[in-house]
Amino acid sequence: MITTRTAAPRVGKAIYEICNPIVRSFPIVAEQGANYPFMVYRRTSHNSQNTKDRYNYLVTISMELVIVSDRYEDSVNLSQQVWEALDKKGGVIAGVEIQEIRVTSTSEDYINDAYVQRLQIEVDVTDIVN
Repeated sequence: MITTRTAAPRVGKAIYEICNPIVRSFPIVAEQGANYPFMVYRRTSHNSQNTKDRYNYLVTISMELVIVSDRYEDSVNLSQQVWEALDKKGGVIAGVEIQEIRVTSTSEDYINDAYVQRLQIEVDVTDIVN
């Protein structure tokens, strides 16, 4: 049986494994003094799909990915690369059996002299492998 308790922390590791080769990635907050560009990611919600026998066969984890750069074009290019690497991806990643990752929305902003690209994703997890 898969549970949110076991799936939620592992999904961040899977996102890190996919995204860090594209852009330096951090959970929740970037290191102090991190140079641009970088990405931070965080879980925003989870939803367990229960069956009549009380077993969870699917957990959906929602996440926000924030790509930050001092150059607008770099932020856009990196967000596109991250989107392409994640959207419709599935398989065993970082010990998590992922049914599918979906990019559900995007937005952009300019905050503290930096260009910010946000991707909202949903990750359907079906099992913890190891």
